[in-house]
Amino acid sequence: MHPDQHNIVLTKSTFSAGDYLQLNANDGGVSVSEDSTTFKQTGFGDFSAEGLPLSKPASFMASIKRRASITSVVRRITAAGCRRKIPTNLQLDCCAQRRRFQAVWHYGDANKSLETSQFNSIYRSLNGGQSWQSVSGGVSGNGPFFTKLAKSKQDPDLVFAVSSSGVFRTENFANSWTMTPMPSGWIGNSSFTHIKISLIKPQVVWAGRDLSSSNPLFVSTDGGLSFSATNVYSQVPMGRISGLETHPTDPNTAFALFSFAEAPKILKTTDLGQTWEDISGFGTNSTSSAGFPDVAVYSLLVMPYNTDIIWAGTEIGIFETTDGGASWAYANNGFPAVGIYEMLIVDDQIVVATHGRGIWSVSPPELAGYTPPPATLSPRLLSANGVGGVINLNVQLLSEFDSTQVVVAGQVEFTLGANVAPFDTTFDVIPQTSGSVDVSLASFKDGELFKSSSTTVQLISLSPPQASYSNNFNSPTSDFIGNGFFLRLPAGFNNRAIHTAHNYSNGVELTYMLTVPIIVANTNALISFDEIAIIEPGEPGSVFGDNDFWDYVIVEGSADRGLTWEYLLDGYDAREYPEWLSAYNNTGSIDSTLYKNRVIDILDTFSPGEEILIRFRLFADAAAVGWGWAIDNLNIQNVVGIAEDGALPQAFTLAQNYPNPFNPSTTISYQLPQSNDVVLKIYNTLGQEVRTLVNERQNAGRYEIVWDGLNSNGAAVASGMYIYKIQSGEFTHQRKMMLVK
Repeated sequence: MHPDQHNIVLTKSTFSAGDYLQLNANDGGVSVSEDSTTFKQTGFGDFSAEGLPLSKPASFMASIKRRASITSVVRRITAAGCRRKIPTNLQLDCCAQRRRFQAVWHYGDANKSLETSQFNSIYRSLNGGQSWQSVSGGVSGNGPFFTKLAKSKQDPDLVFAVSSSGVFRTENFANSWTMTPMPSGWIGNSSFTHIKISLIKPQVVWAGRDLSSSNPLFVSTDGGLSFSATNVYSQVPMGRISGLETHPTDPNTAFALFSFAEAPKILKTTDLGQTWEDISGFGTNSTSSAGFPDVAVYSLLVMPYNTDIIWAGTEIGIFETTDGGASWAYANNGFPAVGIYEMLIVDDQIVVATHGRGIWSVSPPELAGYTPPPATLSPRLLSANGVGGVINLNVQLLSEFDSTQVVVAGQVEFTLGANVAPFDTTFDVIPQTSGSVDVSLASFKDGELFKSSSTTVQLISLSPPQASYSNNFNSPTSDFIGNGFFLRLPAGFNNRAIHTAHNYSNGVELTYMLTVPIIVANTNALISFDEIAIIEPGEPGSVFGDNDFWDYVIVEGSADRGLTWEYLLDGYDAREYPEWLSAYNNTGSIDSTLYKNRVIDILDTFSPGEEILIRFRLFADAAAVGWGWAIDNLNIQNVVGIAEDGALPQAFTLAQNYPNPFNPSTTISYQLPQSNDVVLKIYNTLGQEVRTLVNERQNAGRYEIVWDGLNSNGAAVASGMYIYKIQSGEFTHQRKMMLVK
């Protein structure tokens, strides 16, 4: 059972094994012994008793739903506590970690949820809590003991966490995290640090531990991409906050809550923290002139149907104002006088999470049919890469915008027009710079700017496509690019080869990409190489894709210049060969006698004629590591050496036009392995033919043709996306290109 004990209770038994049960309340829940010698941990479904005296009180921070709606019930539990008065129309979820702090349920997909334990240990389930996987690898720095997450109903993929390093942000529900550095005065590793997303506008985010001159609160108006400090309260010095809440109808309004004796308890700002007013009636006095008690305040709820009605969750129950804070009174509505750590509205319910008295809910008639108002969601830059010197972007627009700009190295390189939502697209941008550049999106709606996160793109040049490739790595090579792989000759090896660091590090993803595109052959499209993969093995019986298949190595291919990658085979670890597993377990010397040959058929994944990139990837989780990976004698498509310049093509292929985007002309290349009739045409996005470039019988060989941006009548075509399509016998292929004027 859990080692942190708080209470032991003897109670009359109904079991035949003994007269009494011994109940042990601990941080993991309740353990029960029927024979006074052994204990078993119990959960909600295993043991329940109305009024059971459990260990230290818990803070139940609830993120809940009605069974019939699109979100689902989940709770935040800081320690074991008495779970009572849970409404019968709500459901609870037992998550992965025994010490649970905060949980977030995805408001658009009830199967997705996040739960936490201490110090930013964050776990995610995508299947309704049946299994969990750690997703905290991208959150660095010292996290608070009570892990803090902030969520949004309107933008459910947007989640925040805090640490000493700054504010961590994910816009894909913890698939990946980015860190926003904070201004001076930030304290992010305290359990008193709070972070909240506006209830009305996800671009407004509040965070901080104090409201003082040295440690202010911070606010973001660009979705957490940057923060600025707020001003302090001018009447009396304040300090550490005990709560932070936002407003359901005004994005500029927020509330800082306090628990100092004889001092203001609720400060309100209506101008994003430029000024604050005390609505608890203390001012500079030791007592409230508005009837507010001199007690700790932890939570606050503004009613969306009447924003003058505000509930304050205190250590002695709910206090209410119906006039915006001019006067307060105890809410004599049958709720017990206990500490209230969170209050929120989901669908037509107000849900109250107490300190040790469970989760309560009520459905006021004024909330019938209530849903959060829609909000404009910031643009998403899903991915970007600069392979081939052209930046290929994958863009997602979840809201309607008047226009969207692509910003590269601070300069607007391309502008999309108005869109309907949702709108997903991929396109290319030719940057006016080189090297490593920052790329982001800037969307506009009624004159207001909405920004995406920024990503750094390394512009990578590619060699001309080839039908085959081989390398024994005995000589230096510039054919690869990536991180964490090196050409070296370690002790115990006779020849140079590609090696990762030995041992590789925890929590890394290492890639090594061949910058020579490969034209997939019709037959014998094989990749062969020798390798040693002493990689941390997963749990016995686990297979690639399981949560407990820990570290792995894998070979991948991409037909879109690295924008997306497909497995050429399943990932594997040291269990692939008994010799590898023995070397991992015995931590003995690793030498060339452990090399094994691997052969991969590219045609299992890609089609003849496609141009693909190939890369090697090692993934390591945050736990144990192994020796690493060595790769030698790489041979692609069953040919030793690179084809001579005069050799005939081995497969049909249609290359990506260059340049792309273009103005006024672009070059289209294709290859024929045999003589055949060839038709090459240009179409617009409506499928209408624009021009025929080729319509004749051609001999086997390599061909280039220039399109000058004119239609079949000799007139210049408009800017936009076009499709070029080739047909030769049974071979048909098409690609997109963009004309920008």
